[in-house]
Amino acid sequence: MKNKIIYILTAIFMAFFYFIFFSKEEKTIKEPSSFIVQEKAILKIESIVNIGKEEIDKYYKKNELDILIKLYCEKYEIDECLIKAIAKVESNKTNVIGDKHLKNHAYGFFQLRQTAINEVNRIYNLNKINLAEELINNVDAQVEYAVLFIKHLKDNTKNEKEMISAYNIGLSNVKKGKYGKYYSKILKAKCEIDEF
Repeated sequence: MKNKIIYILTAIFMAFFYFIFFSKEEKTIKEPSSFIVQEKAILKIESIVNIGKEEIDKYYKKNELDILIKLYCEKYEIDECLIKAIAKVESNKTNVIGDKHLKNHAYGFFQLRQTAINEVNRIYNLNKINLAEELINNVDAQVEYAVLFIKHLKDNTKNEKEMISAYNIGLSNVKKGKYGKYYSKILKAKCEIDEF
């Protein structure tokens, strides 16, 4: 499905440029406004590819998490499969509020807590949000904060095991030699994602 959308978008751009530069419409005495020319181009492109804005919006909404993960992982040079595995292990790719029984709730696909938000805001001066509870309605912020938090952990640990364990139990616990079973859960989920 992703490749189909890429091909469709490529066809749209190609058709648009063909129409603008190579179309041999007869000139009338009065030149149409550029808006009318653009509108005709868009209508012609939509008829060529038979896709509308609604279909693109529906595709984006259905694949929003994966699209944003790809975008931010490329931007910050973090392994895309690792971020997907964290979302799978933390919330089964569900946008939820976790640990409701604790004072310090975890939010969203990546179950981020206030301490992670504070760290990302302090280190990267991001400040998209100030409270972790704002994540639940902001998938874009969830992904960017999760990727930047992993980037921070990567920069402050010796290896992947420490980095992934620190995501779950905190950097200070990993520095004390504690790891837990989180690393093996992430590796398993990552392998499942790599197979697709």
